[in-house]
Amino acid sequence: MRICILSMQKVNNYGSVLQAYSLKKMLENMGNEVSFIDIEPKREENALIMETDIISYSTEIERTLKLNKYIINKLILKLREQFLYKKFDFFRSEYLGIDGKENSRNYDLCIIGSDEVFNCLQKAPWGFTSQLLGNITQAPKVITYAACCGATSYGKLPESAKPIIISALRKNEAISVRDENTKEFVEKCINITPKVNLDPVAVGDFTQEIQKNSAIVTRMPKHYCIVYLYQNRIKDENEIRYLKKFCKEKGLAVFAIGETQKWIPNHLFVNPFEVLALFEHADFVITDTFHGTLFGAKFAHKMAVLIRESNKNKLCDLVSRLSLKDHVANKLSDIEDIYKVDVDRNFIDDVLTQERMKTLEYLKENAL
Repeated sequence: MRICILSMQKVNNYGSVLQAYSLKKMLENMGNEVSFIDIEPKREENALIMETDIISYSTEIERTLKLNKYIINKLILKLREQFLYKKFDFFRSEYLGIDGKENSRNYDLCIIGSDEVFNCLQKAPWGFTSQLLGNITQAPKVITYAACCGATSYGKLPESAKPIIISALRKNEAISVRDENTKEFVEKCINITPKVNLDPVAVGDFTQEIQKNSAIVTRMPKHYCIVYLYQNRIKDENEIRYLKKFCKEKGLAVFAIGETQKWIPNHLFVNPFEVLALFEHADFVITDTFHGTLFGAKFAHKMAVLIRESNKNKLCDLVSRLSLKDHVANKLSDIEDIYKVDVDRNFIDDVLTQERMKTLEYLKENAL
């Protein structure tokens, strides 16, 4: 079967490209031919939500560059961004097969997902487009997999946009979501109960990819801590001093991955598979992102999760599904106790094995 995936594969973010890769790999292992199509902005649809309180774009690449008042720092951040983006471009070309002709072909099936494809009120570069909800022209059959609303909820939708959203959702022959908020959103919109599946990163197998990219670990200190946060999210000087002191006392070298943290001089510019290898060998992980939590749960030994208002819908749901409550830091000082708790690898591996079986069953039922 010729399948196209509509996702956020062109967002320069580790979680976005890895979830796209994982879904593509699973579908190809079933014997399908898989490509990606681009998000198509629709100005007239986006105008329907312009009067609404738009939710800030927060795909784990949160741009705070404009808040930095020092021009030299802006230039350094810009150069770092460009260097990292080249790695994403290479990954998309080499592993996702993106060639610039994504929307010029016809397919048997389109799968929408994963990531925040249902986040209608997100202030994203493409704006609100019903294409992400099911209004697809490239394939006669459309389904979703592990779709997420992010911070959007049914109660926040403007009345002017509801008919288009409902119409688009009804075009899907099967709907799979990845959290309770999105499940409720679908139920209230079209009165059906969707399947609930974990993100493709959770259920995918990256064993070979990590092995082939494990050389990065040999260049790391013996003991290190990974900080995987939205850009400059920890700004309070007292909190920064606390984290520096904590890592020094534990004998951990501190490295930032993904977004820049101004208080961390060591920033790793690595490819997506190297990120997973680094998580696997880290002594400790500190994150406030959905995929950072997923990387930690799947690969790390110890981790602390900081839940933010902007992503609590999806992150609280993930924490609950993987029983990670003992790793949640309500305040930074909680990290001291969290450090003493190991990730329950046996439990999480069992959960992910079961979830992988559910995923393959859903995909085989709808994509064969």
